[in-house]
Amino acid sequence: MHCSCTHSPKNYQIWYHRRALLEFRFKPVKPDMDVLSIATKELDYVDRVLCDDSKNYHAWSHRQWILRTINNPQLWADEIKYAHAMILKDPRNNSAWNQRYFALHRGEVGAFGDLLSFDEADEQINYAIECAKLDPYNESPWRYLMGVVTEQWRHANKRGDSGELAKVNELVKESITRTKETQKILNEMPVDDKPTGPCANLLSAL
Repeated sequence: MHCSCTHSPKNYQIWYHRRALLEFRFKPVKPDMDVLSIATKELDYVDRVLCDDSKNYHAWSHRQWILRTINNPQLWADEIKYAHAMILKDPRNNSAWNQRYFALHRGEVGAFGDLLSFDEADEQINYAIECAKLDPYNESPWRYLMGVVTEQWRHANKRGDSGELAKVNELVKESITRTKETQKILNEMPVDDKPTGPCANLLSAL
């Protein structure tokens, strides 16, 4: 496929043209190796684009379209690892954090049936706070944390199950406690080791 986004990576029209060409390669979508091979090669191609500009919205959007279209369990699992690797490269890359959230929900962010389990939510809360401890002034992990907790809270209230509400309430309390612990660590840091002024992102999450 010769439609290249490499020379104009932020031209959304070229990305949509590439998508239109790929639609013919992906139909009918079946879990066979040929389709998976095409999808994997395309994801590798997008990775090369993101290596030049890790916050290219159109490239991330294209990755999401591929994952949704193929909807293969292995690709979803691999994408969580990919997003993690991109976060390690740049913890302030909000696009990578968004991609991790997207992959965990298998492209159905906010859908009632794709709510993270309590164990998964707890794991993601731990992930966000551990990343936040490395740089409390980084907005991305705090936004991620708020997204996970808010989702659990809203869905529990929507269901109205008292047992589930109690579990979510404990999840919220634990998140508050751990956020306060991070705040304490930040407050105890030497003045020369931290930016001046309050940590607005931490306070917002709290």
